[in-house]
Amino acid sequence: MIQLEHRLAADPDEVRGRNALATLLSLRGHGNEAIGLTTRLQGEGPSIQYHSVAAFAAAGEIDVALDGLEQVVDDGYRQAGWLRHDPAFSALLPERRCRKPIGRLEGL
Repeated sequence: MIQLEHRLAADPDEVRGRNALATLLSLRGHGNEAIGLTTRLQGEGPSIQYHSVAAFAAAGEIDVALDGLEQVVDDGYRQAGWLRHDPAFSALLPERRCRKPIGRLEGL
């Protein structure tokens, strides 16, 4: 994590470093910090935006995360298996609204 922080200190807009650090923060329960890192990731493509959704889920922003999940799937994210097993999404999976985007992915 320290290496990622140093990498981002040198280049704050570096997408891969920001994405990786946001993922780690989300998984460690620091969703609000992760959200701050992922704000600039919007428009970077569905695989990158996926981590923004995870950050909102980790921060307890379930409705925002579900909105983001629907958008990520609309934008082309296709990894249903990964989503089902990603601990960052554990708060979303029981939600009724989560069934539709996951169902769409599994139907592809």
